Amino acid sequence: MKVTLTNEEVKEAKEVAMARQAENVLKGRKPAYGINPQNDLRVHTLGACGELAVAKALDIPWTGARIFRAPDVGQFEVRTTVYQSGHLILHPKDNDNSIFILVIGEENTFELKGWIYGEKGKSRSYWKDKSKKDRPAYFVPQIALRPMRSLPR
Repeated sequence: MKVTLTNEEVKEAKEVAMARQAENVLKGRKPAYGINPQNDLRVHTLGACGELAVAKALDIPWTGARIFRAPDVGQFEVRTTVYQSGHLILHPKDNDNSIFILVIGEENTFELKGWIYGEKGKSRSYWKDKSKKDRPAYFVPQIALRPMRSLPR
């Protein structure tokens, strides 16, 4: 499922990303999972664009999840990457009952690749330390994701 964000929508996502970054700095939060602090705003921007793409595709209002730790879009969690062969990354603390959606893209063009329940994505076979920096996570391959047309609403 492909989604194109308008320039206005990308601007909105960037504003949300800047607000998230500013809040993290004010509250002394460090970037999670070893993200380089110099890339933090870029990561927030990509994530916000991915969330907005999901909201647009599913016709769900997007608030920018202004409540810390609230679901990203409606009841869904969104993971976004620029890598076409990218994986949906889960961490042990991610909610087993939540639905996670993988979005791939950048700029204003995104594709919703599929979804999985947290519990199903936390398969031992997906546990890897791809960065080789002692930061393992569950790397769920795209082939293991369910198609977007089967997403529970």
